[in-house]
Amino acid sequence: MFDDDLIRLKTLLAAGVVIPPDLAGWIIDGIDLYYNGNCKSLCRALNLRRTGQSSYLTRELLKRRNDCLNNIGRIYGGSAWEQSGIINAQLKKYPRIDDPEQKALYGYLLKIGVKIPGRDGIFKILQSR
Repeated sequence: MFDDDLIRLKTLLAAGVVIPPDLAGWIIDGIDLYYNGNCKSLCRALNLRRTGQSSYLTRELLKRRNDCLNNIGRIYGGSAWEQSGIINAQLKKYPRIDDPEQKALYGYLLKIGVKIPGRDGIFKILQSR
């Protein structure tokens, strides 16, 4: 099953509609797989993500992090490599950043809750914009 089925299930539950047999079977089979120890997580048991794939939340948080890094990079002139060096240095300096806009952006970046890469990783993110 896919994310569309999850949205379909949520919509039907919210509307108070009886769950059709195909969705009920999907949920029951997934719960059985999870409780019997055949899958480590319910999302894997329900086939909502592939083995080795990050969860939806993790993917969204990484996207937010990368978007924020790109926004911060736009503040600075120079190449992506130069920007990545400045960002890396500013991260080490936080919260002692004087500029209020930069301090707010770096604060938001740090509160996202996912690992921020070093200079090479920041460079790869900035290069991809």
